[in-house]
Amino acid sequence: MSASMQPLNAAMYAVVFLLFSRIELILGYDENTRTCPSPCTCVGDLLDCSRLKRRGIPENLPEWTVQLDLSHNKLQSLDSTVFRKLRHLSEIKLNNNEFETVPDLGPHAANITTLILANNRITQISLEQLRPLQRLETLDLSNNSIVDIKADSFPALPLKNL
Repeated sequence: MSASMQPLNAAMYAVVFLLFSRIELILGYDENTRTCPSPCTCVGDLLDCSRLKRRGIPENLPEWTVQLDLSHNKLQSLDSTVFRKLRHLSEIKLNNNEFETVPDLGPHAANITTLILANNRITQISLEQLRPLQRLETLDLSNNSIVDIKADSFPALPLKNL
């Protein structure tokens, strides 16, 4: 190869590298989007950890998670610190578990618009449990053992579906 062709090849490789780097940025590929905690599955912005019969949830949930499905497990409680990096989380499915109370969903609970808690063992709802859920539009509490709902149990939430 002649000496005059070497700078051209180097320039061409640089252009191709920059082009692929730009495509990764546009499509949103980064270190976070490529990882999915085992044994969960990931599709788009959904992290699906359902039907695993687990008593706990995986650590290091990806920051990009918008929808989180933890249904059909054996969860009784949640460590709210697991949610500390999930600032984009807006939907969480916790149905068909063993919760007796509405769990604390961490520091970004105000971003959650959908919370599914059907088919658990919840017996009461308190103002303190729902107050952090400032944008909650859908709350499913069907098939629980709720015996008493006080008038102030539901703070000024933008609920559309209850």
